[in-house]
Amino acid sequence: MDFWYTTLAIVVPFTDIFMKIFSGTHLKIIAHVLSGLLLGGGIALVYLSSSVTFRQYLQQKIANQFEQDYQAQMHATLENIDWLTCSMAFSGVLVKPHDSAEINSWSIAADSMHVKGSWLSLLLQGKLKVSLSLQHVIMMESFDQIPTKLVNFCSAMFGQAITAPIAYDLISITDGQIYFKRLSDGLNIQIPYACHLRTEHLSTRIQLYVHDGSVGYQDTLWAKNIAGSILCDVPLTNFVQNLSSQVQLNYNFCKLGQDIPGFFAGKFEHGSGEFSCKTQDGSLVIDPIKIQWTDNACLCDLMVAATTQVLNYFELPDFDVAGKVGLALHADLFNIWQTLQISLVLNDILYKSKPLIPGGKILITEHDKHGFSGLFAMNDQKKFGVKVVIDGEQKKCKIFNAVDLDIPLDSAYKILKNQCNISMVYEPSGLIRGNYEIAVVHELLQKTYTIKGSFEIKDGRVTFKGAMNDISYSGAFRLFPDYFFESFSANRGKDLLVDVTTDPQDPLYVVGSVDFSLIHDLVPEPFVMSFTQEGSLVFRGYFKDGVCGATVQTHYAHIRVPYIYNVIQNVAATCEFHLHEKNLVFKDIDIEWYEGKISCSRANLYFDKNFVWNFVHAPLMLHNVMLSWNKGVYGLVSGRVLLHKICVQEPLQVQGQLMVQKAELKENIFAPEFQEILSGIGAAPSRSDIATQPLIDISLFTKDPLQISTSFLTAKALVDVRVTGLLSKTDLSGSIKLLSGFLNFPFKPLEIAEGRLLFIPEQSLFDPVIELVAKAKLKRYAVTMKAWGSALDPHVQFEANPYLSEEQIISLLLLGIEDQTLGMLVPAFLTQHLKDIIFGPALSNIKLKSVFDRLLQYLKYVRFIPQFTNQTGRGGVRGIFEIDATEHLQGKIDTNFAHLEDTKFDIDYAVTDDVTLQLQKDGPSTYGGQVEFRWKFS
Repeated sequence: MDFWYTTLAIVVPFTDIFMKIFSGTHLKIIAHVLSGLLLGGGIALVYLSSSVTFRQYLQQKIANQFEQDYQAQMHATLENIDWLTCSMAFSGVLVKPHDSAEINSWSIAADSMHVKGSWLSLLLQGKLKVSLSLQHVIMMESFDQIPTKLVNFCSAMFGQAITAPIAYDLISITDGQIYFKRLSDGLNIQIPYACHLRTEHLSTRIQLYVHDGSVGYQDTLWAKNIAGSILCDVPLTNFVQNLSSQVQLNYNFCKLGQDIPGFFAGKFEHGSGEFSCKTQDGSLVIDPIKIQWTDNACLCDLMVAATTQVLNYFELPDFDVAGKVGLALHADLFNIWQTLQISLVLNDILYKSKPLIPGGKILITEHDKHGFSGLFAMNDQKKFGVKVVIDGEQKKCKIFNAVDLDIPLDSAYKILKNQCNISMVYEPSGLIRGNYEIAVVHELLQKTYTIKGSFEIKDGRVTFKGAMNDISYSGAFRLFPDYFFESFSANRGKDLLVDVTTDPQDPLYVVGSVDFSLIHDLVPEPFVMSFTQEGSLVFRGYFKDGVCGATVQTHYAHIRVPYIYNVIQNVAATCEFHLHEKNLVFKDIDIEWYEGKISCSRANLYFDKNFVWNFVHAPLMLHNVMLSWNKGVYGLVSGRVLLHKICVQEPLQVQGQLMVQKAELKENIFAPEFQEILSGIGAAPSRSDIATQPLIDISLFTKDPLQISTSFLTAKALVDVRVTGLLSKTDLSGSIKLLSGFLNFPFKPLEIAEGRLLFIPEQSLFDPVIELVAKAKLKRYAVTMKAWGSALDPHVQFEANPYLSEEQIISLLLLGIEDQTLGMLVPAFLTQHLKDIIFGPALSNIKLKSVFDRLLQYLKYVRFIPQFTNQTGRGGVRGIFEIDATEHLQGKIDTNFAHLEDTKFDIDYAVTDDVTLQLQKDGPSTYGGQVEFRWKFS
């Protein structure tokens, strides 16, 4: 009955209308025919709409059309057809791929779907415009890189390449759900939404409204309460270049039970887009996210800026770390693992509000789903290489140095490239275990120190052990929740070298000792002999909030200092090292010597990020410190010395004023060797680089006269000099003034009347200006010696009153006789030897006597026999020199002092006892010779 009532309700009104229009007889016949046709057609349509067989047939036709046009299976139950309004109602809708290999890759399911067409569009345009309305829709897609299958299906559905005369005009979805799942890493996205899709000229406009969406990763919820809108124009042709979209989403980031509000916004058009993602508290900012999409690639560049507050969102111990982290990523979204490039930048990382890492950069060079390799750079220099491998639940990491590394505080030590290797494994239980091997090279000594061992980290506690050459060591400490030192020890065989443990009376402090035999191995070569005696360094210290402090004192110390014949018997000081400021502070330094003391109330040192000192301020006070420099200089030194440095580029400056008391000198101040001792270069040559040498500016003066005592020179002097310049190239200025003294000649000393050494910076350090005047009364003569010039080019002059020649004066000083004949024998020889004695290095008494004896030895073979017979023919005075050179060689010279050409000589050489050779000169040009043989007859 319902069927007929429905049919009559449709047909009767139309029949009545036609009857009124066509009132003629013929017209009535036509009207009846048309009414009959209309009535019959209406009855047929109503019948078909209620026919189960027809609905099944129509369902199959729609399914075939979906398979033909979209390569998809379409299952649905046609519940109702309304021909008048051109609408149909479906239930149990399911769309999925036709290909059995992708049957589970995507699907669209809806509880109900209402389809409405337009008869008018079919009559006018030849295509039936269709609108779809779906309720309770679930869209699902599983993908490897990015989801594209649903987008491709929707694009095809709204495209123009379908065979049926149907054009989809509008799709409306209420109470929808989208599920995306990435198979490669477990990323899953769930988005409840409402959606409207409308076709426009050559494109489809999508309006998507999201509410209460979520994003998870490997069964962990990352974001929830995702809400906002996505507007997108999907082109039907030239998809990449014509696609445009706008996104505005709010969300809550979920970690450790915390909800961190954030938002995501941006737009995409003409193949490029720019987006940003931020948290409300600013702890994580991803801005910009740039996308360049072409037919072959989808390039994505993004910059991530984060503060260390973001660490609070992860299950990590509380390290109390602050700072900024920047992350730059570049990848092709179509091929992420093969194209991903990562650069991680660290800026101003703080630990407990103290600087930890000033800056650094991690560059990821190779990567895949099993791990990555990268480089860590500081100051734009690649320092370390990192390789991480994920093997199931195990995570392995290897760290190595990519360049040569300098050891802080001593540039002579280096770690060559690839000679620092650390490998570690992270177990699922939370245990980190690893091994390390480091080779340290001393470039000057050509020595290699190998350090290798193992370590374990569990629940914040670190234990380690290892060996360095013949020294073994072990220790333990805790990293978090707070740093806590436990123990450290080092042994060489059975000998304990280092022993550091927690103070049993106060666990915040540590106590320990370092044996001198270990220090002996670590100090530079000049100080090796200083620690050959037994002794140790004991200390009590602490480490808290980035500050390491200790009180230090030596035990049984007997430290010999090179070139200074004095020993350190005790050292005591308090020190603090502020790790984050890189500031080392010494307080109350007391260095007690065998005789004397050096003290410093406070010394400050700052280091740069490479632990090279860039600031030093250390005022030292010296109190009667006994110095016996090279055994030639002795004195008690007091005064002030300031060690000062204000930046890395400038050298360390050593400035001060030193006063010398009770000074004794056993060196000849006129000798160049003394200038070497005075400057310190001769005794302690510097092997360091010019750039690292200190700049000296030391003033040295004597309070009371310096006692000079050598075998030849005995004097008192006042010293006032200044040493300036680099350690290896110092300049000396000032003077040494002789107050009194003697030059000890064999016959009688000369008393020093005045004398000084003048040091001029422009002149060679070893060549000071010399001024010396010495006088004495010898017999009836007043003898004066004058010396001038320089230490390397001295000049000596002797004068006497009454007048004597220099040869006679030398004879008087050496023998006590004023014999001028010395000048005819070896005047230059004697003068040179006297210069060597006066301006040469100090000689011992025995050696000086030996020199004088050797000098006079040449004169003992000479005898002078004067002849006062008046030679009227010749005139003048004659004399004879007899010389016995050896037992076999004798000579005699007979000369006229007024006419030297009137000289005769005889030379006899006894070849044997019986054979003698003779050479004679008799007269100005008469020479002769003879051989004398002796025979004995018995």
